[in-house]
Amino acid sequence: TLTMAALSLAASDARAQLTPPSTVGVKPKPVTTIPIRPALQKPEETANAMGQAERLTLQSDLAWVGQYNGAITGDISERMVNAIKEFQKGRGGKPTGVLNPQERGILADTAKKKQESVGWKIVTDPGTGVRLGIPTKLVPQQASDANGTKWTSPTGTIQIQLARRKEAGPATAKLAEREKKEPGRNIDYTVVKPDFFVLSGLQGLKKFYLRGTFKGDEVRILTILYDQATEGTMEPVVIAMSSAF
Repeated sequence: TLTMAALSLAASDARAQLTPPSTVGVKPKPVTTIPIRPALQKPEETANAMGQAERLTLQSDLAWVGQYNGAITGDISERMVNAIKEFQKGRGGKPTGVLNPQERGILADTAKKKQESVGWKIVTDPGTGVRLGIPTKLVPQQASDANGTKWTSPTGTIQIQLARRKEAGPATAKLAEREKKEPGRNIDYTVVKPDFFVLSGLQGLKKFYLRGTFKGDEVRILTILYDQATEGTMEPVVIAMSSAF
């Protein structure tokens, strides 16, 4: 009788131990979704934790390696996170959207080499006092006059011009419309803000990028013209020049 009682007790204990897993097994659905949400939020949270200067440098480096083609503002965006993922994928890494210290170092070194290869320098235009970035190795020839400065490559495949003129009551919308009507221009991109405007497209057989602004009654327009064959080299340069102007 004691043996039967012990067996009966053991059986009830065994049933009791089997019961909890069956109730736990009903709840896996919410558990599986929990790790996914932080993973999606993490890149933006990591970027938010950076200082503004650090974010600007990160965007600039991503632009120089050809992964980021947006404005270098330091603002966090999906485009910036995607650029980080593309950089990681390009190196065979896991596209997390967050650079580890080794990846960040490689990105910085790669961007620096790209800058050095084109002779990137921040210069001050003597006529206007405007600070701007110039790829000095690509456009070693420089000429200035009262209306501005022009930098060109030896064969004319790349031309950069900073022009200035006086104009009463300049407005970006009016200036943009005037520049659109220049002969031979086919515009495919336009941005007009209160303090600047941007146009880009084709001018004849060359690609062009134009950014205009004004200070008081002085209109300042930066125009970059380059052969389509140089697009791979020039795209990062154009982004950097626009942001530095």
